[in-house]
Amino acid sequence: MNEPGPNARRSYHRGCVLWWRLLLFALVFVWYGIKFVQFGWNQDSELAEMPMIYIFIAWPLTGLTWLLFGFERLLLDLHVIRHGPGDGAQTRQIGTGSVV
Repeated sequence: MNEPGPNARRSYHRGCVLWWRLLLFALVFVWYGIKFVQFGWNQDSELAEMPMIYIFIAWPLTGLTWLLFGFERLLLDLHVIRHGPGDGAQTRQIGTGSVV
């Protein structure tokens, strides 16, 4: 089994802390985004002449996508911390997108 070195392991631990914070922030977006959508449920935009729900739905959808991809990245970091990168495992690079 390929064990990551102490510096690599520390980097993945920091990544886990980062992803937990992002997931918490995503839950805030989902929770208050739903309330925002409920607020705009029966309102119409005078300029765009469309229901405000079409505009307000962006907040909870943003939170849901952050949850989806953030959870995937968190699981990848936890797997590397527990089992090491292994043969052919995809490891994350700082500043890159999702492995998916």
